[in-house]
Amino acid sequence: MPMQKTSIVLKVNIFVQLLGLLLNIIGYCTNHIGDFEDVLYVGLWKLCALDDECLDINDEKEISIAWAYAARVFLGICLTGQSLVILLTLSALVIKRNKFVGLCTAGLAFFSVLFGAIGIAVAAGEIKRLFLPSKQYSFSVGWSFDLVISSLVMFLVAGFLSVVETRRSAR
Repeated sequence: MPMQKTSIVLKVNIFVQLLGLLLNIIGYCTNHIGDFEDVLYVGLWKLCALDDECLDINDEKEISIAWAYAARVFLGICLTGQSLVILLTLSALVIKRNKFVGLCTAGLAFFSVLFGAIGIAVAAGEIKRLFLPSKQYSFSVGWSFDLVISSLVMFLVAGFLSVVETRRSAR
């Protein structure tokens, strides 16, 4: 199906999905899931002081890391699902999709959102609980957290757009 004959819903859906995947990749790779005032910031991979001295969150001697592995797995499943959703949606440009493929695309988008939400919740909750239990500094979620949440919202919208597109094309 040529792009000029493609529905506006499908075009918007592809844009939302690509932007959502990009935001999720950036949020996954950066180190600002949790911020503690002007003292340190933490991601899935590193714990850094504001003077840019960082510790890898892979060394069990330094930091309890089970939460980081769990969050990485859940967010990795989310990223994989989001990539598959994009491939399935792009396939609509080449072949006429049937109702089953459209609903699978929507279901996979919702599945990805669920796993992403679990992963980011584990990360933010454990970062807050583990790193400054003395409550000496205030905790706030960082911009990496915001990017992942924005991505999840975009894929929630993309799932609904997939349902709309499937219903529209089934007529």
